Amino acid sequence: MRREGRGGNLPPVVVRRRIEVRGIRTQARESAGERSSPACVPARKMLYYSAKTIAPRGRNLIAIVDYGAGNLGSVQKALAYLGAPHCVSADADTIRAADAVILPGVGAFGDAMGALRTRGLVESVQDFARSGKPFLGICLGYQVLFAASDESPDVAGLGLLPGTVRRIPAQCGDTTVKVPHMGWNSLRYPKKSALFGGVPDDAYVYFVHSYFVQAQDPAIIAATTDYSTRMDVAVAEGNLLGTQFHPEKSGKVGLQILRNFVELSTR
Repeated sequence: MRREGRGGNLPPVVVRRRIEVRGIRTQARESAGERSSPACVPARKMLYYSAKTIAPRGRNLIAIVDYGAGNLGSVQKALAYLGAPHCVSADADTIRAADAVILPGVGAFGDAMGALRTRGLVESVQDFARSGKPFLGICLGYQVLFAASDESPDVAGLGLLPGTVRRIPAQCGDTTVKVPHMGWNSLRYPKKSALFGGVPDDAYVYFVHSYFVQAQDPAIIAATTDYSTRMDVAVAEGNLLGTQFHPEKSGKVGLQILRNFVELSTR
């Protein structure tokens, strides 16, 4: 089931959250050519730590991978709101050394993989994902966890999970639906996952995508939604987690999901 929100496709609760989160300002500028370091982009000392700084006990460092295809600002603001120490990094060693990693992403599958390769980050992301430490892929960062996508048939994904990425069908029986799938839709949970602890049944989250994951192994599917077809919109396989929707843009529900991920990073 799908619904549209207000305030730029956001329901009132999300608009309020945006205002609250926006009150946290970082000192680092993210525009091109203004990076303070190729490794981490530090900001407020109580929230961000460089690769060489040890976070306070129980407050482990989350690295947000910067490869030029991610929605970094919204993820940063959400983690800052939760008080989670984090940095934005395009440095392979920093990513490997983090306690948890978030791989965001917007755009096309082939472009994202090309950007990861150009920056020399494919191996470091794969190494971290296999390390057993918490890893979260968001939107396109979720899709590239798989081997291939119809969007870029000649481009290999990270191949960390079995499955592929398909184009969302524009037809549902006799009904034509809009593609991309954009707006709010509800979740179903085929299995229990720590990522969705405290999240109610049929919770609504925010989507923007034209392709969807078909997981090969049903056992890894943590959430689905229905549009023109059933879509696997979250997975959980050991330390590997992924969401097709944007938790950082999904209001209270999204903040709870990110809070759960932050808690996983401290275990």
